Amino acid sequence: MSKITKYYLLTIILTILLIYGLLVIGDYSYHLYQYSKMRPTNDILTQRKKIEDRKYLIELKDKGYSKIIFPWIYDTYPKVSKKFIKNIVPVGAQPNQNVYYCNEGYGMINFKTDRVGFRNNDKVWDKVGSEETILFIGDSYTQGACVEENETISSYFNNKNPINLGLDGNMPYVYTVLSKLFIPKVKPKYVVQIFHLNDDTYEGKIFEKNLNLKNLEERYFKKNSFELSEEILSIINRTKEYVDQNLTRVPGVRDNLIKRGIRYLSLPTIRHNLNELTRAINYKLPYSTKLSIDTTKDLCKKNNCTPIFLYVPVSKYWEDNKPLEKYYMNSLNKYFEEKKVNYIDLSNGIYMLGKNAYAPKGKHLSPEGYKFVANKIKNKIDTIENNN
Repeated sequence: MSKITKYYLLTIILTILLIYGLLVIGDYSYHLYQYSKMRPTNDILTQRKKIEDRKYLIELKDKGYSKIIFPWIYDTYPKVSKKFIKNIVPVGAQPNQNVYYCNEGYGMINFKTDRVGFRNNDKVWDKVGSEETILFIGDSYTQGACVEENETISSYFNNKNPINLGLDGNMPYVYTVLSKLFIPKVKPKYVVQIFHLNDDTYEGKIFEKNLNLKNLEERYFKKNSFELSEEILSIINRTKEYVDQNLTRVPGVRDNLIKRGIRYLSLPTIRHNLNELTRAINYKLPYSTKLSIDTTKDLCKKNNCTPIFLYVPVSKYWEDNKPLEKYYMNSLNKYFEEKKVNYIDLSNGIYMLGKNAYAPKGKHLSPEGYKFVANKIKNKIDTIENNN
């Protein structure tokens, strides 16, 4: 190789490294710029985690409370799925255990899970078949993130044996599995499915394993029961041990400078914003969202129940940098209309409540916000029943 060739090759390499270095600096600078726009809210969250959350967790752990094993763990952490998942994936948390959840200004919420691993009084399962049941399917907003049990959406429907199937971080593939598991088995009168912006995702494909099983109910539950099978219990218990040992962090503790620096080598901020820009140009409603709506609608038709769908918008105060929300929300509403299903548009009402609709130290709804949503659902049910 001649000296000139070596010179040009070295120049090319140095130029590439220079451009890459500038991109890394630019990525981190843009991250800081975005962070600065939300600094007041981020400071509130950081102080809450350091001062309140750490104190609450120490107290609850001393009392024997555990971290909730959310289904999203199996999709987000490949090490977990490779160790514990073969061809069936849990869609509930650990059953019959005292767990701690979250704090957004009302103290660290804690409760005892029911026999299936959800946030219900366990007696609701004994009432199935003898009382009119309403199923609530969704994520943290359905679960009742960071408020007491009597302030969740489902708590306002005690006249219909409400069963809350919401868990933090759930996604549409999980909603589809929940519908497939519980609608034929419970045979509810109503199914309320609640969407949020985090459902605008292509993640969660690991839960398709459940959809491919012809004997899903037989594998998931004990015979003629809502008790979890030994197979599902084993997966959840082993996952809990792994999470406790490897995935539990102290609230408010940041990664060291080296880890944070390595993270920005992959240009996460630039890639994220380019992805959002690309999707916005030719936006399409994710397949998983359509699948969850279609599955719930079809199963309700077969099992004589009425589905109701709704979308809870993000807080303009806590999450004011979500350019894809309008695309997802509008596409959802159009799909609801296309499928001729009952749906509720909450956006205007929630925004009229302003900051009061959301928690004082976090992005989820306040007790007032949850009550507003529950009343909208009640009004929709009243309208449906008056028209029948």
